[in-house]
Amino acid sequence: MALAAAAYAASAAGDPDCALFWPGGWDPHMFKPAGETRDLVRAGALIVAELERRARLLADTAGRA
Repeated sequence: MALAAAAYAASAAGDPDCALFWPGGWDPHMFKPAGETRDLVRAGALIVAELERRARLLADTAGRA
């Protein structure tokens, strides 16, 4: 999710190569830039989702120790 967030953030910044950040295992047709503001919102949401995913992994690992 972090790379997908980077792709949308790069798109919002006007980087013409922003699609290169899209995660390799993800469907490239799912990368759909939609303008600066919308892309920043998507990037932010993906970052939050990645942070929450990592927090769950840490909690699961700590619970098993």
